Amino acid sequence: MLNKDNERKRVRKVLMHYDTPTAIIEISAGKGGENAFKVNIIEILNHEHFPIGVWTHDLNKQKQHVNNFLSEFFSVRTMPYNRIGKEEALEGLGVETTAELALREYGFSFQDSYWVVDEDKTHLGYVETNPIRDTQLSRVSKFVGIEGFKGMDFSSISREKTIAGGTSGRLSKMWKWIIEEYDGKMEEFLVLYKGGDPNHHRQEVANELVATYLNKLFGFPHVEYDAVGEVDGIKLPHNVCKSFLDENQEMITMEQIIGAAPPGKPQEKKISRYMRGAEVLGIDPNVAVTQFAMRALVDYLVNNTDRHTFNEGVIRNDQSLNITGFVPGFDYGDSGWVRNSVENLYGRNTLVEFDRNGFSKRISARDGDAMPFAETHREQIELLKQQGGVDFLDDLDMFRNGSAQPDSILSILKRLEDELPDVFEHFLKQLPEFPQDRLEAVKDAVAVRATSVRQHIERL
Repeated sequence: MLNKDNERKRVRKVLMHYDTPTAIIEISAGKGGENAFKVNIIEILNHEHFPIGVWTHDLNKQKQHVNNFLSEFFSVRTMPYNRIGKEEALEGLGVETTAELALREYGFSFQDSYWVVDEDKTHLGYVETNPIRDTQLSRVSKFVGIEGFKGMDFSSISREKTIAGGTSGRLSKMWKWIIEEYDGKMEEFLVLYKGGDPNHHRQEVANELVATYLNKLFGFPHVEYDAVGEVDGIKLPHNVCKSFLDENQEMITMEQIIGAAPPGKPQEKKISRYMRGAEVLGIDPNVAVTQFAMRALVDYLVNNTDRHTFNEGVIRNDQSLNITGFVPGFDYGDSGWVRNSVENLYGRNTLVEFDRNGFSKRISARDGDAMPFAETHREQIELLKQQGGVDFLDDLDMFRNGSAQPDSILSILKRLEDELPDVFEHFLKQLPEFPQDRLEAVKDAVAVRATSVRQHIERL
């Protein structure tokens, strides 16, 4: 897509939402990554179906802002620059860049119902064109850089489509349609296989299982991850989960909800902007932050450092445009101090101290970075209480899905002070050749974290 002068070549397209023409745009593809696309808006054809996340009331005044929004909107639909196996995937599909791949495949995403098409081809239907909805594709469709697939004969795969967007992150991923018997009938499910980083002993696979266990224990809505030791002959541990989006459903991310809020003061906190954006979309802002608080509590316990604004949101019907619910908790791979070495976990600057009130004061690896509202988990929990009004011991009970443990949030937290290290050990030991010294370091960190979380929430 880059010409000999290394300049971006613009192509004119129609932005579609399902089968509704939404805007006329000019789009140019670069090499990929965060700046994979540059978009120039020509005309908005349907404001109601235009992507949520930017104000379009006066396009003449807001055009540059809209262009920046659309450029990011399309760029995040590409395969991430750090995706494991990316180069092999591009080679196997006969393209040079992730942006070229995404544009060749109409800009489809697993996340929503937006796509782009030439102006003279808007008659092409969403269902007929979208490979994600086409369950008759090969059962080995949707390779997105999964390890070990390099020898696959891509020419034998019917209308093979590697969609690079809608599933962000560096870990190898593959989507497949699975046929199973359910309640006496054969059902087809779109499932995701996700690997682990070999540099981290594939700990991410076990981390998803820990989070599934905890979410189920609390009764929080979540995506249920399982683990398999082999995928299509690839003998490596992988997570597997069903898509949380059914037909005619799409995800509106927290990032988009924040963008839906009218511009506020420059120093406005992100949580305030999120609550205002939720209200604009007809979502009770207090319910929105309480739903997120369930995620924040589990993230705090397992030290998840990747709860960015694209990993949270609501579910919308792509026909009626009605918001039907909140996205369940998913993507806990970057937890369990996975990016920290054993030396970091035991180093002088990561030891845990307690102040006179019993609060833990954590430094470096022990605390971990939180997202998206604060820099640390402790600060995020306090912000949800102070600005969001969330009572972690009472409010969360109202939104639980029938916990496997009928006890209160507090009683479960007390129980986890003893059990959480054993939970991590149980799942980490299922990984082949997981280092014992790292296992002990993670258990020690988790043991201190469980006590700290309970003390912190009790004192809020």
